[in-house]
Amino acid sequence: MKILFVGDASSIHIKKWVDYFDKKYETIICTFSRENKTDCEYVYYLGDREVSVKGGNYHYLKGIPELRRIIIRERPDVLNVHFSYSMGLVTSLANIGTGIPMTVVCHGSDILAPPLPGIMKHVNRFVLKRAEYVFAVSRQISVAVRDLVPSLAVFTGQYGIETEKLMSEKVRDTDIISNRAYVPNSRIDDILHSLGKDQFGGKKIFVALPHISDERFDIIQNENPGIDFVKYINHGNLLEKLGRTKVYVSATMSDGTSLSLLEAIGSGCFPVVSDIPSNREWIKHGVNGYLFNNYDDFEKYIGLALNDEAFRESAAEYNRKLILERGDYKTQMKKVEDILLSLSS
Repeated sequence: MKILFVGDASSIHIKKWVDYFDKKYETIICTFSRENKTDCEYVYYLGDREVSVKGGNYHYLKGIPELRRIIIRERPDVLNVHFSYSMGLVTSLANIGTGIPMTVVCHGSDILAPPLPGIMKHVNRFVLKRAEYVFAVSRQISVAVRDLVPSLAVFTGQYGIETEKLMSEKVRDTDIISNRAYVPNSRIDDILHSLGKDQFGGKKIFVALPHISDERFDIIQNENPGIDFVKYINHGNLLEKLGRTKVYVSATMSDGTSLSLLEAIGSGCFPVVSDIPSNREWIKHGVNGYLFNNYDDFEKYIGLALNDEAFRESAAEYNRKLILERGDYKTQMKKVEDILLSLSS
């Protein structure tokens, strides 16, 4: 099988997909990113401009003719495209008339919270109508996709985490960890406001802040001297940190299936996370974590979790089994592989 991927080659999400198939099949990746973090060596770079995580990357459209030439020249058995309204639109237009099946991976914000939602609803419908198969990383996304195109074939599930790399230590010397990107959806400033209160004084708190500017990072550090901040932490060190932390927190307003959450609960952290549909797919309130709707509850639940080691251990055992059943990378990607093979035959 020959697979042509279209997506951000610097993204961990694309890397997980590409690297799995690169070990077994002929893989090609087309990207607007300037950096390739995947194991695939056969890369086409479609643009020379920086990609903004905030959106507005209209220069993607200029890459359509080149992408079409690549698709026709390479003649892959199947296309796998990541993020619907951006890479999906570009690839849908480039692939017109080739007869090559296109699959689309919807990661969350592309369907649930796109910019210019009125316009992007029509763009997403245009893209999804041209897909042979759609991969939705949560049930909420799956429902939203089928609302747009009811007849779609949809696989619901996150690609999972590499459970064999997780660490879980008996000694947990960090009390609270947050590692979501510094974007409005994560509500990091609200989290820091809560964690800065007296009840958390003396607690060891670790916060990673991907995508934060240098200026804002300096301000936050100065405003919160009792918290340990980093802008970046490599994945291996993050897993080690999670394995030594008691409570994981996240306040996202919307999400797909969060890999950060899966890694946290797989590492034995007790989750205190926002009460949104994607989190409810994994967390049963009061059983294997806490779900909060306001910051008074957020602060209360963190305190309850920190003061109840037996409950944390019970939740950790529940979560380890849950991850092995529903969130293991190799198991989940084998299901994806079977679908792509069926389309390429």
